[in-house]
Formats: sequence, C-alpha cells, structure tokens
Amino acid sequence: MMRSPMRYGSLLAVLAVFAGMVEVRRGYWWMADDAPSEAMVFHAVASGDVDQVARYASPDTVNDRDQSGLTPLCYAALYGNLKNVNQLIGCGADVNAVTPLGYTPLMFATLGDHAAVCEALLFAGADPSLASLGSGATALDMAIENQAWASVRLLEATIAENE
Repeated sequence: MMRSPMRYGSLLAVLAVFAGMVEVRRGYWWMADDAPSEAMVFHAVASGDVDQVARYASPDTVNDRDQSGLTPLCYAALYGNLKNVNQLIGCGADVNAVTPLGYTPLMFATLGDHAAVCEALLFAGADPSLASLGSGATALDMAIENQAWASVRLLEATIAENE
C-alpha cells in the first residue's frame, strides 16, 4: 500500500474511502493494493506529491473521472498546485473538461484565486467563455463572486485580448 499524509477533510479522500480505494491507519491514508491505476492519479494529485503524479499520470488516466465527474486536473486546479497542473497538461489532460454541473478546471482555479494556475490553463487553451450549467456563470463571473481579484484581472485581460 502507498502511504500519503492526506488531510482528513479532503473531499477526494472522503470519496476514496467510500469507494474502497483507501484505508485510514495511524493518521495516514493508505491506497489499497487493488486500487485501479486511475485511482492512483487522483490520490497523487490530492496529496500534492509531484513524483507520484509523474508516476501515475499518463494519457490513459489524466482524463478519467471520479464519482463526482471531476478529472485530476479539476482537483489540481482547485488545490492550486501549479506543478501538478503542468504535469497533467503535459500528459494530455483536457483543459476544457466539463463536470456534470458544467464546471471546468479554470473555474476551479478561480475559486482559490490561483492566478498562476489560471494562466497555465489559459496558455494551454482553456476557454474562459464556457459557462456552468446551473447558473450560467463563466470563470470570470465566479472569480468576481469569490473576490479572486488576481484571477479577475487575468481573465479580463485574456478576454479583451481575444476580442
């Protein structure tokens, strides 16, 4: 089993426990020996371990989805881990992957005002005009709502440049 000091409150960790992919022992999350390889990518991204992401990310796994419909890139963007974002993009992750609710990795990056991650996603071809299904909000709308001012400035400049 692979040991990782994942936070107990991590959404990904909770989902992994319910899916039977990990066990909790002595304060660490342990990846089950029979966990599918795609689960290992999610685990590596959640732990922020650059070496593990490099080990498990491949063109076959980077666009897999968890039970919530999120990709590893969605989580890396949400956590603001620029190195993991760049690794996943390098392996062919879809920067415009849309979750069942219509959220994209760019939208997840704006939630934490991770402007460097937003910039990497935009450089890789993320579309800032995509809107969520429920509210119709774009990444810029979400950034404004969350007062993610660095992301707002970057998105406004990108949108103005593309018009």
